Amino acid sequence: MALFGHKRSPAPPPAPEPEPTLPAAPEPGPLGLRTVDDQRDYLLSMVEPLMPFGMRLLDAWGLSLCEDLTAEGDLPAVPEAECDGYAVIATDLEEPSATSATKLAIRSDVHKVGAAVPVLAGQPLPEGADAVLPLTDGTADSGVLLVRRAVRSGEHVRAVGADAADGEVLVESGRRLDARIIGLLAGAGFDKVFCRPRPRVVVLAVGESRPGVGVVELDAAQRRDAASHMIAAAAKADGAQVWREVIPGDDPAAVAETVSDQLIRADLLVACGGMAGGPEGLMGQALAGLGPVEFTDVAMAPGGQQGFGLIGQDQIPLLMLPSAPTAAYAAYQVFGRAMVRKLMGARHVVPELISCILDAPVTSQDGVFELVPGRLRREAEALHVRPLSGAGGLDVLTDADVLIAVPGDVTGLAAGRVAHCWRAAD
Repeated sequence: MALFGHKRSPAPPPAPEPEPTLPAAPEPGPLGLRTVDDQRDYLLSMVEPLMPFGMRLLDAWGLSLCEDLTAEGDLPAVPEAECDGYAVIATDLEEPSATSATKLAIRSDVHKVGAAVPVLAGQPLPEGADAVLPLTDGTADSGVLLVRRAVRSGEHVRAVGADAADGEVLVESGRRLDARIIGLLAGAGFDKVFCRPRPRVVVLAVGESRPGVGVVELDAAQRRDAASHMIAAAAKADGAQVWREVIPGDDPAAVAETVSDQLIRADLLVACGGMAGGPEGLMGQALAGLGPVEFTDVAMAPGGQQGFGLIGQDQIPLLMLPSAPTAAYAAYQVFGRAMVRKLMGARHVVPELISCILDAPVTSQDGVFELVPGRLRREAEALHVRPLSGAGGLDVLTDADVLIAVPGDVTGLAAGRVAHCWRAAD
């Protein structure tokens, strides 16, 4: 037996983990700019729906259901009154006429022939009743109900299973829960549902690295604050839980520290401002080392300058928008809103467009997707939209109730033509 063994060679150090990177970016379009559709698909490919969990019914308002919910029994389980009136037996009212009224005794039950029982809409019918006479169709006087028309069996009665039969799907997975659906589920006996939570969105108001003092700095701060407040409000309207943080000054280290601090409570970060200079600018320097980041120009106006990154160990998505309020708002409507909706697990992540007839022509640059503020009006059965003129400031945007989407493959839309619009109201 050897007293001394050979000295073992030290284990090789573990191979360093590769630096995270973004997926391959889409190829530029005809103008050397990324198209709107390509950019949206690219961003959405890096966002995953949040994990669902069980929550109380009221807490799930506005959220997307993650399971099919089926009726555990017929709804309603017993016949119910459709309206306020009197529960009656139809055979008691087979032959009344305008000149010869039938008299029914107002009672608490209909066990006896010729009885009528007062009921409210939604109440179960008394045993033996098979119809409901609306209040307006009878005259009550001293405990007697006078009826001058015939009543058929089942009239104004919600039959067993009228809302849903036992085992029928009440609400499909992916449906967003509104007040009506919550009422249906509550009536079916559900008090909890399985939904994705509200996305936690942190909106960052970032300073601009631009020379100047006094009026210039004040103007930059006002633009930044207007944009970040507007984006925060829009995200809240889309169903997110929102916080807004201001990063004063133009110190990359301060920006990096604030971004890192917000990762613990964010499913999505949205930064307004700080993109001037791209990778060499404020946001570019601040995010170096925090995760893969890219800056790009998209073929859209306003809002074409954008940035994106996956930040921190959990790779939280960060969408970077311009500091100009109208540009930030347009970019959020096209890209940020879709990201919030995907986090929520919405069935359709891109908001629905509405069709309107243009009251005036719209001009645009060939190859550039443009969003033009517009004002709706209704004429007969058609919706019309009037493009709003102006410098594209907040006053114009505030007056608008839609954004007219002008495709990039046209140089304008003529008056009288159908245009597709996004609703601008939150």
